Amino acid sequence: MLRPIVYQNAGYLMINRRPAEGQFSSLRLGLRKVLHRGRDSAFITLVDRPAPSVEALKLLRESFLHSRPEQTWAVVPEFKGKHGHPYIASREMIEAFLRAPQGSTARDVEHANQSKILYVPVADPNIAANLNTLEEYENWKLEQEPK
Repeated sequence: MLRPIVYQNAGYLMINRRPAEGQFSSLRLGLRKVLHRGRDSAFITLVDRPAPSVEALKLLRESFLHSRPEQTWAVVPEFKGKHGHPYIASREMIEAFLRAPQGSTARDVEHANQSKILYVPVADPNIAANLNTLEEYENWKLEQEPK
C-alpha cells in the first residue's frame, strides 16, 4: 500500500478523479495541492520512472537551493544528454503550469520557459529511464543486477 509510505515521509497523495482528462490534469491537480499546502516548489516525476539515486536527488536539491530564483524556475536532471525526472519546479514554474491553456502539455510549458530551466548533469541513468512496457521494465531490472 502506497498511502502509509507517502504519509510517513511527510508527503501527500492525490487521486485524479477524472483521469480521462489526461496526464497534464493530474500534474495540475497535484500542483494546486502543493500551493494550497503553502509550498513554493515541488519535485515532479512520472509514475513510469524508476527511483533516482539519493545522490542525484541531493544534487538537484542543492542546485535548486543555490540557483537564482528570478533566473531559474526549474532544475532538470540530465544523463548523457537526455533530460529526465524527477525535476524541481519553483513557484513560478508551478504557476506557469497552472496558467497554461486547456489542452496544453507539461512539455509545452517547459519549452515556452526554456530559458528559465537549469539542466544539471547527473551520473544516474535512472533519471532518463522510461518504463512504459513490461518488456522495458524487465530489461531495466536485468541492467540493475550486479555484474
